[in-house]
Amino acid sequence: AILQYGTIVIVAFAALSIVRPGMALFVFLSFFYNKKATSEAFDLWISPTDWIIVFEVATLLVLFLIVAQGLARAQPLLGRYRATRALTWPLEHKDERKFQRYLLLSLVSVHMANYFFSGLAKTGWIVDLIDTPDPFAWALANETQNLVLVTWYLGKLPTMHWEGIPQLSYEIMSQIFVPLNFLVLFGQMACLLCFSRTLHLKLITLFYDAMHVIIFFATGIFFWKWIILNTTILIALHTLKTKTIPRTINGFLILLMLGSGFLFYIVNLAWFDTKSLNAAYMEAVDMNGESYRVPTNYFGSTSVTFAQGRIGRSFEGYFETGTFGNTYDYKEMRKANDCALTVDPALPALTEEEYNTLNRFLTRHHNYVVGRLEAGKAYHYNWYPHHIWSNVFAFEPFRTLDKRQIALYRYVVESVCLDYNGEGLETEIIKRETYDFPIASAQ
Repeated sequence: AILQYGTIVIVAFAALSIVRPGMALFVFLSFFYNKKATSEAFDLWISPTDWIIVFEVATLLVLFLIVAQGLARAQPLLGRYRATRALTWPLEHKDERKFQRYLLLSLVSVHMANYFFSGLAKTGWIVDLIDTPDPFAWALANETQNLVLVTWYLGKLPTMHWEGIPQLSYEIMSQIFVPLNFLVLFGQMACLLCFSRTLHLKLITLFYDAMHVIIFFATGIFFWKWIILNTTILIALHTLKTKTIPRTINGFLILLMLGSGFLFYIVNLAWFDTKSLNAAYMEAVDMNGESYRVPTNYFGSTSVTFAQGRIGRSFEGYFETGTFGNTYDYKEMRKANDCALTVDPALPALTEEEYNTLNRFLTRHHNYVVGRLEAGKAYHYNWYPHHIWSNVFAFEPFRTLDKRQIALYRYVVESVCLDYNGEGLETEIIKRETYDFPIASAQ
């Protein structure tokens, strides 16, 4: 029921929250349980990185507003007694504005922790970046431009359908990746110094939004929920008349940010990008034996799991790299960029249990899609707000395919070395396996 009516429930609560802001709490809770229900129903892990912090900060804000409203209604009663009179101080005219300002700044501090700790992690101090020679090893050695090659190969690069643009993107990033890395590293950690003035907070928030937009065009990874949260923060900060934040509050906000990890889900995004990729993607084979590459967008709310190649992530016998060819090991990164990682041809990518899990998912998803088509309803999978997008122009043959003609899905797992030869993408497949999942109705 949650999966079938979850979106309708979320929209309904969102509409009610316009009149009753407290109803927004049910929007966030419905969204949370919709994610959990999807994961449980299909036995697939769905990454929370792009949405959990937005859920936590927004929920905390609504809870504070509900408490404040409750105190306002109870103010006459609470004001009668000395023991409870102190609870009403935030509601006094002068103090009420202070309370709201400090509440907003506290929530901003919690959100900024995601950027600060991601920057700190890149120095190797809080994430185990193995065998790094110094704190600046990531900035000096991480070839960020490898993400262009990876997303180009996987069909994620938003500019890949434009002649010459992927090549230009790779060539430019190859020339500037070191200063670009330092800009990201210091930019992420700079928020620690921005709590003395609201102008500084607005500028650093603008920087983070610009960073997210650039990341999307360079890789197809779209932190749109974070962009919305950042934009909301910018609007809220702009309404504050106070320009300078008192030192005591500044110190409190810094301590809150540093300690946010004890209370909230704070991400530490740090790894090395390499050219050695474990590519896992789906193909659809029709009744005539014609094969079509399937965009991960096709899998809707679970698209991020397929985009990250998290199906059968044991991948024994393949490259020892993770999502999009990343690694936490400095020495392995060097080897991976030289295509010197080893594979074991004898070990399969999927265990029997993983095969059965994927088979159940594909059966359910295919039946859902065909059911919509039989009912005269289109399945607009490119309309879903994905975290990692497939290039919507790169999979036109599959888009036009009548999904009722699909005879089987084929899961392809590859260890592939990527490179740029001056004109385009160059690939060398080191190991490749395929797993067929026949559709019962097509037999």
